[in-house]
Amino acid sequence: MRGHAKTKKNEQKTEKNNEMHKNILRNCLCVLAGAAVLTIGIMAPKTIFAMMDKNEIDHIYVQQADTSYLETAAQMTIEEKLDILDWRSKGMHVSTSYPMENADVYDDHDMQLQVASQIERMQAAHLLPELDFDILDIYADKQYETLVNLENMNQYVMLEYMVFLVSDDYMYLCLDMETGKILGYTVYACMTDAEWQAFLKADVVKYMAEELGVSEDVIIKKYNYGVYNETYGEGYNMNADGKLTANDMAGVTEQETDGKQFVEIGMWVDQDILSVGTIYDSEAMQ
Repeated sequence: MRGHAKTKKNEQKTEKNNEMHKNILRNCLCVLAGAAVLTIGIMAPKTIFAMMDKNEIDHIYVQQADTSYLETAAQMTIEEKLDILDWRSKGMHVSTSYPMENADVYDDHDMQLQVASQIERMQAAHLLPELDFDILDIYADKQYETLVNLENMNQYVMLEYMVFLVSDDYMYLCLDMETGKILGYTVYACMTDAEWQAFLKADVVKYMAEELGVSEDVIIKKYNYGVYNETYGEGYNMNADGKLTANDMAGVTEQETDGKQFVEIGMWVDQDILSVGTIYDSEAMQ
């Protein structure tokens, strides 16, 4: 009887020890589980975001943009676009960007066709001399710019700048990308004396007003027009009546009428240009 009681006591002790070990193991597992949950809570967001980033790499997504403002912008008149170009004197706040991707929307060859026809009309009106090149036969260097009225972002103008350079002839044009109209230009070229004399009599205000579809008063108020004959040393600027008047540059007293005159011409919407001497400096050409 005594031996049986002792055995039972040992069994109870063993069972108690096993239960204690189970409790210890259970507690350890709880601690480990808690630590695992905490670790996952910390690391999971980083891991998930890393996986999401990895999935985004090398994928192209197209999102439909709101283009309703384009309809408003397309309805802008040339005069309103000139206002944006004339933003300094108008007191406007304008943002400038150079979006190269805009070039894909327009046909450069079509733009050069429009430029070529306008240059022909300017030559016929004696506003430009004959050039040493055909615009359609050469490649023009191009840059693009967008000006946005920050006070009304539905108003903006997209510009294309073209540069033609052959021999001594240089032409720098500013074009409205929506209409293809020449809005500004600088030209260096040689003229005969007959071309020079006809050039001084040409009515640039009337031509630009008809070409752009605005009043002559708009051209006079917004544009600065200047010419300089390097051979003769004569410079002229457009006055408040839209006529060319001589500036204070000294002329050559004895002029040769059978030679070529190197002439510089500039017409830009920029109220900061005050004389022909500043039209052709490096800062205005940028």
